[in-house]
Formats: sequence, C-alpha cells, structure tokens
Amino acid sequence: MNILSFFSKAGVPATGLSPTARVLEIPSGVVAVNDQPMTEIANGFYVYDFVGYDYTKDYAILCDGGATLTGSERYVVAGNESYCVPLIRAEINEIIRTDPSVELASIPNDTAPLADQLQFVFQYFRNKKTVTNVLETMYKEDETTPLGSATLSDDGTTFTKNETV
Repeated sequence: MNILSFFSKAGVPATGLSPTARVLEIPSGVVAVNDQPMTEIANGFYVYDFVGYDYTKDYAILCDGGATLTGSERYVVAGNESYCVPLIRAEINEIIRTDPSVELASIPNDTAPLADQLQFVFQYFRNKKTVTNVLETMYKEDETTPLGSATLSDDGTTFTKNETV
C-alpha cells in the first residue's frame, strides 16, 4: 500500500524535504513502520511503500515533514480505509450538526460552495417571500432586506418561475 502525503510551507508545495512515515496498528498501538523515509514525487507530494500492509488490520499513519516545517504544516495524519471511514463520517456529522450557518449576503451562483447552496435552500423555504403576478422576492432573516428575486410569467397555459438572482 502506498502512503501518500502532501506538505506545504507557507501555503506553497514544499520540495526537498526528508519526511518520514510512522504506522501504528489500531487498537494495539504496535509500531508497524517506525519513522521510515518517504520518497519525493513532485510538487510537495511524497510517498512511502508500506510493503507490510495487511488489509485485515487497521492502521493510524503519521507523516512528519521534518523540522523545517512548523505548526500544522509539519504533520499529516491518515489511516487505512477501514480506520478512516468512521473518522471521516464522524467529522462530517460534527460539521453538519454543530457548525453554525451564516446568512447569505447574496444569492449563490451554480459554482458556489455546496454550503452556500444548501444555505440558500434553507433560507428559501424558511424566510419571508412576497409574490406578485410578475415577481417573487426572497428576503433575508430581518424580513425587510431583499436577498434576491425571480421573475414570473403565466400565459394561461404555462406558469414560469425564472432563476432567482
């Protein structure tokens, strides 16, 4: 199994490092790989070939970029699939259930981050809207500040609501 890590320094891919990989078996904590050197690929990416990988075991992986990196840029933490999936699910659940949402300042476009698009759906169904025969206006939480609007039309056969902008 290849262990792949990316290191950066001040936000720029870090090259010329001498990173190491440490692998612990979970839950025993037995060291399967003890600070073995990783090989530089390019553009801040490094790899270690974990030849002793056993797919029936769970592992925690720590890659150390070395003393020339500081803070959160120095270490990369990972795990094999069976170990990581529950951790990733737990992290996603924590974010979804505890991170506060932020009211939109404007209507997100179709390339906006998913969080903004979900916030739009929430605000659309929750917040005040006014509708005339030609315009639907969506309001912010204060119920007086327009967030966006959509033009409406009805030719007697087909009702059309255009994109909210």
